[in-house]
Amino acid sequence: MPRVNYKRNKKYVYHKGDYDDPDHPAHTHDYPHFRNDWNSGRRAHRNAQRPNANAEMIRRVMFVDGQGPSHTQTVLAPVGETWVRASVANAASLPMEFFKESISTAIGSPIRVYNYMTKGEGCIFFFKLRSKRLNESIQAIKAIVNPTNNTPIICDVKACFEPDVPSSTFANADAGISAALLPESWMNALRECFKERFQTTSHVLDLSSLHTDLTLLNRGYFIPLNKNIVFSSFLAILQENNARLSALNLSNNRLRNVQPIDDMKRVLGPPTYSFERIDLSVNLIHFPRCLEALSNIPGIIDLDLSDNPLAGRLSHPKSGKVFESHIVKILPGLKTLNGKPIK
Repeated sequence: MPRVNYKRNKKYVYHKGDYDDPDHPAHTHDYPHFRNDWNSGRRAHRNAQRPNANAEMIRRVMFVDGQGPSHTQTVLAPVGETWVRASVANAASLPMEFFKESISTAIGSPIRVYNYMTKGEGCIFFFKLRSKRLNESIQAIKAIVNPTNNTPIICDVKACFEPDVPSSTFANADAGISAALLPESWMNALRECFKERFQTTSHVLDLSSLHTDLTLLNRGYFIPLNKNIVFSSFLAILQENNARLSALNLSNNRLRNVQPIDDMKRVLGPPTYSFERIDLSVNLIHFPRCLEALSNIPGIIDLDLSDNPLAGRLSHPKSGKVFESHIVKILPGLKTLNGKPIK
């Protein structure tokens, strides 16, 4: 007989294990209601419902510079590689190719240099090293000497999350406000990238996975859109062209908000650009307040937030309508949210 506790409410409370039966199907591995099996089945069903991804999108997501797959959405170096930042104290007399060849010789494998920036007599640049040999490679790089005076050239080498981007100041003299934008050479590289990604017939600008754009990477520019300086520069380019877009794709850029739209409005004035549809899927947007700056863009009728933390809140059976109502207050003209009509 199982053990029981007799309580005042005359109910029996059975202990776990009273009726354990090793032959019961619940104790076998193929029982379908185990939590792990049940969840894996739901995941398989959900993935089966997704449309096939575009081959170009897969290439952009999986390859940073054509040499290896990226680890996840937030780790930007390929698996087994680490971003490294190198600082040179006195680089005025030495060309960039000298550092590239010297480092490649020291570590025994070729490198590609990104985001080369000069600061006075010194410079900063970024490249990737194999993680397994990171410490060994850093020591070899620090041992590189100047051939003229036989002194170490690279004063600091350390691992970093991702490359930095330079900034220059854009000022609005009338309003007395300034904003940080990319230098002009970097802005020109962005303009060329946008021309390649702009579809003239449909007026769609596809900036998905901008940090994996091969046009920029091949020129030595690693420009992630989630940095405020880059986002502000992108808005400045839209403003100077008075862009009238039917759709803007900003998916897979690790965006947490669209606050630079508000910041640039104070510097450049009301936006002269517009778009009807915006794709913010596969980003890091958590709450409706992160989208408040979109209220400055009139005419938005379609918003895609799928594969964001906010998308999970929108699908909640109880609180989903509350979050949806907050988004509709921000964008009163919205007709479609995540592919579904607004009710």
